[in-house]
Amino acid sequence: QDSRLVDLKSKLKAAEANADDPYAKILYGRLVGEVGRELENFRKTPNFDASMRFRLAIAYLQMKRYREAALIMDNMIDVLPQDPTTEQAAINIIRCWSALEDWPQSITSAQKFVQMFPQSKHVAEARFMEVEALQALLRNEEAAAAYLKLAQDFPTSDRAPEARFLHAFALLQAEKNMEAAQAFRDFIQRHPTHARADAATYWLAMCYSFDKQYEPCRGLMDEYLAKFPQGAHRGQALFRKA
Repeated sequence: QDSRLVDLKSKLKAAEANADDPYAKILYGRLVGEVGRELENFRKTPNFDASMRFRLAIAYLQMKRYREAALIMDNMIDVLPQDPTTEQAAINIIRCWSALEDWPQSITSAQKFVQMFPQSKHVAEARFMEVEALQALLRNEEAAAAYLKLAQDFPTSDRAPEARFLHAFALLQAEKNMEAAQAFRDFIQRHPTHARADAATYWLAMCYSFDKQYEPCRGLMDEYLAKFPQGAHRGQALFRKA
């Protein structure tokens, strides 16, 4: 637009020198005014470059072209100053890689976000997505420890109960059956009415099944069926009891 304004001013000057074409003077005078005002508005927009790149990335995001969106935003946060726009870009980068199930990139991007924006309100979300990626890569012991740390670091976050449940489930996936059982008990005690209480009670019983402690498992399945008579795991619980 700067180059266009210079060109239009040159044409306006030529038109002013040519008395035979008054309309050219009017036309170029109007265009110089419009482009000049547009440039002035651009300059008044805080972090205009960041805003334009972010809009382009969001357009790709809305088309579910997550890779293109992530690459644009990744370049953006590397070369532009840290501000609310680059912060939004950085958290969206993690979401993009997670949507693509590119777990190594999710982990790297989440760690980068926390390093760049340690005071952000999105830190808990970034760390949660990082741990989800660890779990997806079957790094279950690391994931279990990280979920617990997340719940401890953000005890008032809406993600804290989910992190505690997934801490227990990751321990179970790591075949640490009795540690998982204790973690599920802790979750149920802390969050008895949570949406995950049904699953936690069932998987508590399953911890004993996987540990080949079948009598305690049956007793806990009875408790599950009594507490959740229409529970999501009712069929499996009846089968395990048989």
